[in-house]
Amino acid sequence: MNIKSYTIALILFLLQLSYSCTNKTKEEKADTIIKENTASYKLGNRTIIFKTYTTSTDKSIYFNMHDDENTAVEAAISVLNKISGKLIEIKASGERLISFNMDTAIYKFDPNRIYTPAGRKATLERYSRYTPQADSAVEKFARYITDTLLQNADIIIALHNNTPDNYSILSYSENGEYAADAAKVYISPQQDPDDFFYVTQDDFYKKISKKGYNVLLQDNAKVTDDGSLSVYCGTKGIKYINVEAQKGHTQQQKAMIMAIQDIISTKTVD
Repeated sequence: MNIKSYTIALILFLLQLSYSCTNKTKEEKADTIIKENTASYKLGNRTIIFKTYTTSTDKSIYFNMHDDENTAVEAAISVLNKISGKLIEIKASGERLISFNMDTAIYKFDPNRIYTPAGRKATLERYSRYTPQADSAVEKFARYITDTLLQNADIIIALHNNTPDNYSILSYSENGEYAADAAKVYISPQQDPDDFFYVTQDDFYKKISKKGYNVLLQDNAKVTDDGSLSVYCGTKGIKYINVEAQKGHTQQQKAMIMAIQDIISTKTVD
């Protein structure tokens, strides 16, 4: 190679290297733009904090309702620069249940059992007691979540954790405790039963099962009304996915979140 040819080749190489580095820097900067905000809601004497992390204008909302399910939040935060949309977590002093005082009485409820009248009554009775006043207060709290925080969501992606031998995809298999709530169930022999997806639309079920993950499709017509967000979304026709993983399975839950991101970013589910 003569000097002229060598010089041209060197210049082209340097230009390509410069272009590649510039693009990489831009992508890295773009990936790290995460806006953090907080919102608050007054429930009786209690102020409930919602922490939000926004990565884009995409209308996918990841939602963590139980403040003791930290693996789910850790997994989501670790991939925030790779997913589109918003992450919302309820801050309730690290507790699964939310308690509040009203009219000198203490009330307690599960924040994933408040989206229907039957669910609110059952969860208040189970963890404290039911009164019309308490029901009204909790209903307003639930409406704040659905009508304000989640109002513009195209897809709601709940993030939950479970403990071994307590709740798994097997709970929805034939003769399982919640078998009647599932229209379809796919169980992968390669996956831990504690790590699974819970969806309300058949298209999600098909795409997730093709990726080899445990997944069940809620029977929106026959599911037990326990007041959960999945029941609410099934009734309203809202796209809903629960990414459920065993406590401590951070890497698996990260992979599951990225699998959902891949599905919703490649094609909109009808």
